[in-house]
Amino acid sequence: LAISDNVWPGVARQSFGGEAGPTSAPWLDSNGWYVQLARARSETPVWLIFDPPGASSVTPSQGYQTAVCDSESAGARWVISLDANLRSGLAEGNPTARQTLKQAGEAARFYRNHAEWKAFRSLGVVGVISDFTGENFETSGEILNLMARRNLQFRVIWKSQAMTKPFAGLKTLMYADREAPAPDLRRKMMTFVEQGGLLVTGPKWGAGGTPANPGFPTQFEVRSFGKGRLAVAREELSDPYQVAVDTQLLTSHANDLVKVYNSSSSGCSLFTGSSDGKKALLQILSYASGRSSGPRTVWVGRKYRSCRLWSIGADAPMPLEPSPSEEYFGMEYKIPQETPASFALEFEA
Repeated sequence: LAISDNVWPGVARQSFGGEAGPTSAPWLDSNGWYVQLARARSETPVWLIFDPPGASSVTPSQGYQTAVCDSESAGARWVISLDANLRSGLAEGNPTARQTLKQAGEAARFYRNHAEWKAFRSLGVVGVISDFTGENFETSGEILNLMARRNLQFRVIWKSQAMTKPFAGLKTLMYADREAPAPDLRRKMMTFVEQGGLLVTGPKWGAGGTPANPGFPTQFEVRSFGKGRLAVAREELSDPYQVAVDTQLLTSHANDLVKVYNSSSSGCSLFTGSSDGKKALLQILSYASGRSSGPRTVWVGRKYRSCRLWSIGADAPMPLEPSPSEEYFGMEYKIPQETPASFALEFEA
């Protein structure tokens, strides 16, 4: 499946007040959320087609490796495209140009050597249900994009497949489509709520349950229903950014499966696992070229038998030993200072 009209991954060069959110965090351009959307619909291999920014922008050397990692980490492949400056540099034998191409090749080789990771699927706690067409794509697709930016791990659930997809492991369902779901799907979603889940949805869902205090100002009216909660928007869902923020707060960080401390604001993480539950993979991607990383710690809520740190260009993985978390249940892993900004942790149960 070849997909065009993708973005060049990296930190977008918008000024404050343009596309930066209220927290003024840098805006990240990434195709990872869209790859997850495509792969949830079909098992067909996904290829992304996009070019470097162009002659008016200088593409950093690290940018090509970032473009490979952004595609591969989500399970797709990039049809590698070189800008005019890099092509001419390679033709002239320029050492910097050769190093740039070498870095991209090392990243591609790294993922070829870990081909089994492509079979892994998201371990997210938020399930986003939609038909992802028309206005629903504009809203739900942007919600996925912003959840990825906020490192809120999600699963894509196409509405046409929702009746056959289990909700096991999910804490929250997000339904932002303007049209009501089919009666059987609505019953399945309400059963999820009654059994202790959270449903975040638009104003047309209707009232039900008893009022509950969400603990913070929000656009949603929150009501208890069975063992779970309904969060119904008071008005149409017109601000995907705020929807993603409120969904994360309503879901609660207490339900996070992983946390990355002291990670760059210019980064994203993706937590996936094998179908048999024996392996999990946390990929940390940094999109800021040349930015050094301070001491980082990864927290996971589950105790694993082993953990190996993989990084591009390393001769072998580095085993990491966990230590009990001082603040939460779960285990913490200290990431060595010399570790590159982007890396992967592979866990085995």
